Amino acid sequence: RSATEIARAAETLGASLASDAGRDGSTLNITVRSGELAPALGILADVAQHPAFAADEVERARAQAIDAATLSLKDPADLARLAANRTVFGTGAYATAEDGTPASLKAIARDQVSASYAQAWRPDRVALVLAGDVTPAEAKRLAEANFGQWKPGAATAAVTATQAPFMIFGWPGWRGPPSCSTGSGAVCSSASSSSSGESITWRTNRRNVRSGRIAPAT
Repeated sequence: RSATEIARAAETLGASLASDAGRDGSTLNITVRSGELAPALGILADVAQHPAFAADEVERARAQAIDAATLSLKDPADLARLAANRTVFGTGAYATAEDGTPASLKAIARDQVSASYAQAWRPDRVALVLAGDVTPAEAKRLAEANFGQWKPGAATAAVTATQAPFMIFGWPGWRGPPSCSTGSGAVCSSASSSSSGESITWRTNRRNVRSGRIAPAT
């Protein structure tokens, strides 16, 4: 589906679909009313497993990122932060601008974006987190229905989608936001939920999952 079709599908459900990426990982999140959980999870699964990376969408995202990076290089606080990172981390990955520079963003090719996705977004490297008014049994059923056929690429270990880290926050009638503590290199979601909503997050991280509530895929 195109970005427009996905946006319309989410809008029809009254859902909020968002994504984010950083040095250590990326997230894909959808928040929706409890009664629309099943179709919302279908949208999330489609986006997570079948990204199109349409050329026009890539160029639109590139233009927005270049504008943001250009402004960042004019901000004294951002420049000070970058200088501090370079002093501390030298030539390491953490010494670079997290959101790239105008020059580096212009150099990224669409096939590199696809290759990066294929390397990071695999069922053996992600964690699925559901939070809200949903039972563990129903959450597992919906997760398996939408992600159970997601298989790792040929270059990854033979692991089924159901072996990926999976966490549920909440229970029927649950109204409080989830919380979790993380250690070094941990992947943990702390997404808030409305009083009558669900929050579903797929999160991938370059490091192992090390949370007392999320077991690493083996």
